[in-house]
Amino acid sequence: MGVSERRGSDEPIVLLDYQLGRGQIHPQAFLGGCHGILMSDGYTAWRTLGGATHLGRMAHSRCRFVDALKARKKDGGAGAEVL
Repeated sequence: MGVSERRGSDEPIVLLDYQLGRGQIHPQAFLGGCHGILMSDGYTAWRTLGGATHLGRMAHSRCRFVDALKARKKDGGAGAEVL
């Protein structure tokens, strides 16, 4: 699913685009001319939008830390409390 938001005008919009597949043709068709900021799940198809500034999501990093804490045999300490 793609989401686009436009601000700074008299009528801001939020536009959603849902596609059954995850191929690069979908983000290209939806945001091919994007020259703004793009936050995505890191899937490589989004990287084909060369004009966009890509932001990552910390939720994906957090999941890796949570998995690592679960795999430990000892208590995670202060780091585990934060997560």
